Amino acid sequence: MAIALFDTPGFFQRQRRLPFWDSARYRAVQGALALSAGPLLSLWHRSLDRAYGRPPEGAPQAVQRHFRELLAEDIRHVGEGIYPREVLFDPPLPEALRTWPEALADAPRIWARMRKKRFDDLPATAAPEAFPDYYRRNFHFQTDGWLSERSARMYDAQVGFLFFGTLPLMRRMGLPPLVRELRDRRGARLLDVGCGTGRFLRQLHYALPQAKLYGLDLSPYYLQAAERNLAAIPGVSLLAENAEEIPMQAGSVAAAVSTFLFHELPHDVRRRVIREVHRVLAPGGVFVLVDSLQKDGPTGQELAYYLDWFPRIYHEPYYKSWLADEAGALLRECGFALEEKRDHLFACVAVGRKTPG
Repeated sequence: MAIALFDTPGFFQRQRRLPFWDSARYRAVQGALALSAGPLLSLWHRSLDRAYGRPPEGAPQAVQRHFRELLAEDIRHVGEGIYPREVLFDPPLPEALRTWPEALADAPRIWARMRKKRFDDLPATAAPEAFPDYYRRNFHFQTDGWLSERSARMYDAQVGFLFFGTLPLMRRMGLPPLVRELRDRRGARLLDVGCGTGRFLRQLHYALPQAKLYGLDLSPYYLQAAERNLAAIPGVSLLAENAEEIPMQAGSVAAAVSTFLFHELPHDVRRRVIREVHRVLAPGGVFVLVDSLQKDGPTGQELAYYLDWFPRIYHEPYYKSWLADEAGALLRECGFALEEKRDHLFACVAVGRKTPG
């Protein structure tokens, strides 16, 4: 997919806090990632599904438009002082590209697994029987599922490839409500539920250096990668635990966030996790849920072709359930007051508040 880079209105206007050349460099890096990943991604998908590449009229143009809007919003957040410019370049391009060769070399294994529908191809040495049933699978057919150091090492490159380099951008659309909530609260406890390799925790630190950060994930291998990614950040606590039973006291957390976890949870597990988040939040605390786009808004309707196509090819057994489980209604069902829900390319951001009393 070719992405136009510099035709967003106002591109050549200097940002209030972001120098012009930083803005140009940022767009050039993101555009280069999109332009390099796009053709490879199209070839990859056509090898799996001959119908791919024939989306309805206007859908590819909608993707490009929302891509440009996402870049502009990311830059605007820096201009508004929501997060520093360093976030735009995190991870640094050399670091982001470091595991791409290994990830590309892994593609034949993934392709063969997809062809054979082997979604239970997990390493026996990881003792998969110790994990919940819904977790014991190769989500999107990735090698080893969540249960190896190799998987954790390649995850960001492989999933980033699927979204032509925009995954960090979509994740950090969850930063503004957290910054508004915690900017002036030194030592406030912030929990990242399903923190994976810790990339978003690092961006949370850039945006909220005064917060006390906690990351929780069920995979010990991904937490080992998180330890490496967060080695330069002091005081981050990582918990290898199931989010259905968060090992924190009730009311002990000022805010919580989760990025791209809930579309990989079954219907009932989603609710148990959100109720646990509600329990550990202090009265008045916020929960920011960042996950796959849904179909309830205009963006989801424009991009519905891709939302329907994705679980047909990739092993995402709970994705269709997620599409029908509207995030705002889900938060309200679990005790939150919904404050906002916004769409950003292939992500939605829903913000719920735990009402006092």
